[in-house]
Amino acid sequence: MKENWKKGISMMELIVTVAVIGIFTGLSTIGVQYIQSGNVKAAAQTIDSNLSKLKYDAHSQATMPVMYIYMENGFYYMQCNKDGLNRDALIAGSGKKLCNSNCKIQYDDTHTVGASDIIKIAYKKGTGGFSSLSTPRNNIIISNANGTHAYKITIVFETGKHYLEKA
Repeated sequence: MKENWKKGISMMELIVTVAVIGIFTGLSTIGVQYIQSGNVKAAAQTIDSNLSKLKYDAHSQATMPVMYIYMENGFYYMQCNKDGLNRDALIAGSGKKLCNSNCKIQYDDTHTVGASDIIKIAYKKGTGGFSSLSTPRNNIIISNANGTHAYKITIVFETGKHYLEKA
């Protein structure tokens, strides 16, 4: 008795294969978004905690420390240093990497930090408020590129207080 096998795939096999590929694609998209939101949150927490440290350092050091946030080669960096650094000195220095270009850092709701921008943040020694050297006057917003995950650091310019919240 000879069995008659036809080569090929059935419609059911094709449907199952397409469904499995669709499930994996959906899960990987969710995973990428989750990783991006983690990068945004970590960057916001790093900036927020370093603002607290900067305020403490401003009261305890003779020179005025300044926090710089800038973009270089598709990555955002943060560096705390004494005032007077230019862009070349920042790039040559060892800044802390915050996030890549999948993130977006804005200040005062309208200004996006680009490749040629530098945010400067400093505290006044006497009053504890933010110095006139400081670029942001209201807030710093860190979000992913499409804006679905965002954290906002609200700055109270006169008192030097700041707080982090999910935007």
